Amino acid sequence: MKILKFMKSLIRKIGLALALLAILKIGDAQVVDFVYYDACAGSSTHFVSTTTSPSSITRYRWFIGGDTTTISNNAEMEYSFMNPDAYLVTLEAYIGSILVDSKSKNVVIYEPPVADFLFENNCLGEAAYFEFIPMSDEDPNNDVEIWQWDFGDGSGEFNDILNPSHHFAGDGTYNVSLIVTSVRGCKDTMLNQISVYPLPMAIIGGTLEKVCEGELVEIFVDNYEGVAWGASLPLTIDQVTNDTLRFLCPIGMAQIEIDVTVYETHYSTQTICQNSASTIIKVNPKPDITVSSDETMVLPGGGVNLSASSSNTIVEYLWSPVINMYNPFSANTSVVVDKPTTYYVAITDENGCKNSGSIFIDVDLQADNFVSPNGDGHNDTWFARTGGLSDDYELVIFNRWGEEVLNQKGYSNDWDGTSNGDELPEGAYYYVIKQGDATYTGAITLLR
Repeated sequence: MKILKFMKSLIRKIGLALALLAILKIGDAQVVDFVYYDACAGSSTHFVSTTTSPSSITRYRWFIGGDTTTISNNAEMEYSFMNPDAYLVTLEAYIGSILVDSKSKNVVIYEPPVADFLFENNCLGEAAYFEFIPMSDEDPNNDVEIWQWDFGDGSGEFNDILNPSHHFAGDGTYNVSLIVTSVRGCKDTMLNQISVYPLPMAIIGGTLEKVCEGELVEIFVDNYEGVAWGASLPLTIDQVTNDTLRFLCPIGMAQIEIDVTVYETHYSTQTICQNSASTIIKVNPKPDITVSSDETMVLPGGGVNLSASSSNTIVEYLWSPVINMYNPFSANTSVVVDKPTTYYVAITDENGCKNSGSIFIDVDLQADNFVSPNGDGHNDTWFARTGGLSDDYELVIFNRWGEEVLNQKGYSNDWDGTSNGDELPEGAYYYVIKQGDATYTGAITLLR
């Protein structure tokens, strides 16, 4: 019995030794090691075992630093280090419950870069500028080597541009993103919104056609916060408001170029958008005019023919005053003149341009200043005017002492130097003729 027990004990010891020997031989063949990726704070760092002959390993054990708490029992591990530092990471490999080998490494976790950038809200049609803001520390491990911009308008990704500019096709709000990658492969992303404002409408309206020199022109734009007008030559300004410009059209200029700039402030971002427009106003000259008459002096109640002419095509005439005038709407007209009068005519040509002219028609009796009633057939009676004076006229003749020798309504050119049938002595006499508000006076020399 003692021999049997001894033999069993020996066999167990030999078996255990052989097993230990096998494990030791296997352990000699194992090289426990690992690699890791994305060693960036705040991100998931990926660990992968590179242990040789992994098929014989039945279990792994990962732990960090002095804390032996197992993080993973697999050949791969994900772990997030929240702060940049050097961390001791250990990998143990097991066959069954037997530790084959282990590997410890100081894993350096790097601080990620910061994807920060500046920009300004801008206006449609202008370039939007973006400025990357680097970190203030001097750690070269944080240096950014890759910039990936996306402007949120479907135009694609723009890479390796530190401070880009971009034209947005339309107004609106766009989500702009920047992904930066450091020399250590660490990444960060920033997303921000940029507003692209529409441009104000710079549309010039008003008097733009059939403009005539010397006339008042009024043009306007929509009413914006700021409007600045300009012209290709100095203008005589009649009135200027924020949205309206009124000026006298210069004489002798064939055209005027007008420009305007309108401004609009978006106070939420203090962004000022502006737009400009210009227009060329063609200027038509005034029609020339010549006014004439067949007589420049007539007797009271006499008729005169008036005429207006121009080298332009005239579409409208208007004479004034129209009292005793035959047709005030014609180039040629006639009028009965009772007193000295200035006649005006306004004309309008085919372009709507206007001008005016005038002519003065004087009225005078032009009566004789001599009478010699001696029967020789020459100046036997005093001549006042052709046909005499109608009953609208009052005639008074005085001697040199102011005594009336004739007073009557109307006159037939028949005074023969008598008063009540008596011959008057030779000498100087004076006449006064009245017609309405008009008075005519003169001297008469009586000789026999």
